[in-house]
Amino acid sequence: MISFSIVICCYNSSSKIVKTLDSILNQKKADKIKYEVIIINNASTDNTELVVNEYICRYDIHARLINEYKSGLIFARKAGVEAAKNVITVFVDDDNILDDNYFEVLNDIFKKKKDIDFIGGASRLPDDYHVPDWFYKNSKSYAVGDQYNINRYLEKGEVLWGAGIAVRTKYLKNIFSKEFICIGRTSTIQLAGDDSEICYRLHLLNAKGYYLSTLKLVHNIAVDRISYEKLINMKIGFGASSPYLLLYKNLFSNKKSIKGSILNNHFCIGIILYIRLGMAKINNDRLLCAFYKGAINGFSNKLLYKRAKKIISSLEFNEI
Repeated sequence: MISFSIVICCYNSSSKIVKTLDSILNQKKADKIKYEVIIINNASTDNTELVVNEYICRYDIHARLINEYKSGLIFARKAGVEAAKNVITVFVDDDNILDDNYFEVLNDIFKKKKDIDFIGGASRLPDDYHVPDWFYKNSKSYAVGDQYNINRYLEKGEVLWGAGIAVRTKYLKNIFSKEFICIGRTSTIQLAGDDSEICYRLHLLNAKGYYLSTLKLVHNIAVDRISYEKLINMKIGFGASSPYLLLYKNLFSNKKSIKGSILNNHFCIGIILYIRLGMAKINNDRLLCAFYKGAINGFSNKLLYKRAKKIISSLEFNEI
């Protein structure tokens, strides 16, 4: 029987979490689907815990709240995975509003295609949002839109957004038992890319991924996040994680090993990154400049890069 653990990670979510919980409470045919809701309060400084507890008391939502005091989405997700009891774990962000057939679509696809191990879908902005023209060219940076053009199985190395992704729990428990590299902000660097790192590790466990466009949610992004300066900061974070994600991508090449790869040559990679930054400056491309500045900053951390190679090498095409 298919059963779901819905993991909602919260940080200062008191103003938006009710809409997310409402979207779960209002799921069609939810009474015919076995599920639990695990809400992770991740070091919030507002009254998120109070709002959630009041909601749980008021409605029959099969939910429980867990406090995770180590700040960072990856640590919140780990706490959720450790608590998950059901066959499939679904990551839902605190600004996600699930379409009312989300559970039904997930339940049907996992029953129909029994070989699927993880699946993601499409997202859209709320109907009343008015965004600048540049947003549509960069919507995927905000995890908005269609991830792929057609419904299909993923190829090795292809990734899905973490928002709304559904994964067989046994794979996540394996993945989160090991150290992650892209853990968000550290004392010296902001490393985005945890969604991609999760997907790369799923591929390394030979898990089979799928994209389904009819699996939909609304990404209720805070309006103040939709600014060009915020986008530039996001690109810096994406860039900072890119040298580490490249170590994963290399494993899906014909070599399938970090050893012997150009990624072992620190000097060569540094030269390439500086050349690309120079070209971006010549073309006056602010977003690419931000990305490569972030990449240079991330790559310059030699100790982290060395540790990342060691961690990823230990993961090479293991199976559970």
